Amino acid sequence: MNYLLLTIFVYGFCTSLSISAIECNEPYTPCKDGLQCVRPEYLCEGYNDCRDKSDEDVDFCKAKECVGSQYAKCRNGIQCVYLISFCDGFNDCPDQSDEDEDFCKANICPEGVVKCKDNLQCVDSLELCDGVHDCRDNSDEDQDLCRATKCDELYVKCKDGLQCVHSTYLCDGDNDCRDKSDEDEDFCKVHNVESISIVEDVHEPR
Repeated sequence: MNYLLLTIFVYGFCTSLSISAIECNEPYTPCKDGLQCVRPEYLCEGYNDCRDKSDEDVDFCKAKECVGSQYAKCRNGIQCVYLISFCDGFNDCPDQSDEDEDFCKANICPEGVVKCKDNLQCVDSLELCDGVHDCRDNSDEDQDLCRATKCDELYVKCKDGLQCVHSTYLCDGDNDCRDKSDEDEDFCKVHNVESISIVEDVHEPR
C-alpha cells in the first residue's frame, strides 16, 4: 500500500513538473513542450536540439524565416544554412541544394561578404587578399583583384600592393605579409608604427 502511494505521489509530482513551461531568456526560443530553450540559430538547421524534436518540425521550419542575413533557406524551404557554406564543396542541405550551381548563383551575399569570381561562393571580405585561398576558384587571391581592392578600416596594404594585414601586425616581430614588408622599419614608419626589437636571451654555457 505504501509503495502504491509513493508511486502515485512520484508520478503526480513528475507530471506537474512536465506541464510547467519554463521562461526562456533572450535570444533563446522555447521548444514546443515548453521544457527546453534553444538558441535561434539552432532552429531548422538539420539537427534535433529540442528533445521533442520540435526545432526541426517541417511545418514549423517552412513557416520560419532564417535568423539574420548570414543564413539562407535550402531549396526545400526547411533548413537554414550559413551563406558562406553554399557551394563550398560540402553538402550542408539535406537536399544538397547548397551545392547546386544555379541555386548558388541566385543567392545574394549579405553586407561584409562578397561573391567569388565564379559567382557561386560567398566569402568574408576580410578574407580577400589575405594570402589564403578561400574561394574554390582562387579568385580571392587574384593579383588584379587584390591590387584594386581597398583594405578595410584598420588594415593596410603590404608593400607589394596585394595583401591586406591588420595594422596591429605591423612590426610585431612576425612576418604577416608574404613579401615581409610588415616587418620593414621604413614601411612601419610610413604607417606611424614603431618597430619592436626582438632580443633573445642568450646564456653562456657554464
